[in-house]
Amino acid sequence: MRANQLSAIPYLAAIFVGLYFFEMASFPLSIDEELAIARGGADASVWVGQGRWGAYLIEAFVLPRPIIPFVPPALFGVGAIVAYLMLLDAARGDTKPLRPIDYLLFALFAGYPTWYFLVEFYANLGSVGIGLACAGAAVWLSFGDWGPRRTAVAVMSAAFLGACSIAIYQNFLLTIVGMGGAAFAIRLLDSNLIRPWRTAAMFAGVVVLSLLLYKVGDFSFRLIYPTVNPHFESMIRFDRLLADPGLVLALTAEAAV
Repeated sequence: MRANQLSAIPYLAAIFVGLYFFEMASFPLSIDEELAIARGGADASVWVGQGRWGAYLIEAFVLPRPIIPFVPPALFGVGAIVAYLMLLDAARGDTKPLRPIDYLLFALFAGYPTWYFLVEFYANLGSVGIGLACAGAAVWLSFGDWGPRRTAVAVMSAAFLGACSIAIYQNFLLTIVGMGGAAFAIRLLDSNLIRPWRTAAMFAGVVVLSLLLYKVGDFSFRLIYPTVNPHFESMIRFDRLLADPGLVLALTAEAAV
């Protein structure tokens, strides 16, 4: 990130506080928060059964008490600002300061309805902010001009951050793909890519490596904490897909519509 972009942080923070003032000025508790309070940091391995070993590491070693006032939404705000600035830098690749339209787009980026839903769950919110920042950093590294010697390091670093993001919340895989696709399209339209297909291949490699690293971590943590979660295990059923692919695709299309 450039100095001109870093100077925009106070204004972005003010926009975020305006969007989420109610959550930051109150302390609502849902059933998820009550369960997290009763669980405590000692049994954070519950996340491993959901494939979220990154969330386990955060609750076990970084934020052992995720149900505390102000801190989870503040972490989410920091993550949103970091991810947005890195996405801007990846998409524009210049040293210009933020424009008025950039501030308006941040309101859309941080205030997207999906985030409003997630903000209701303090048990997830702090780790979600960290995961969002990791997703932005993975995209930023994927679109940097690192030169031949540093490209391999950038790709592996981006893949590691991408895996951490997916391990916190699996849907961040789609976030990474969406952010990377937007950055690629903007730079392509602005003729700001010297070798576009090389950049596309590099980003695709980062996504694939992120998934592989995530699965390696998931396999390893399940060996350490052998747990079964019927709800999450039933989401991906390759046996049913192979047995009756037509029915599965039809049901998926019906649910999507």
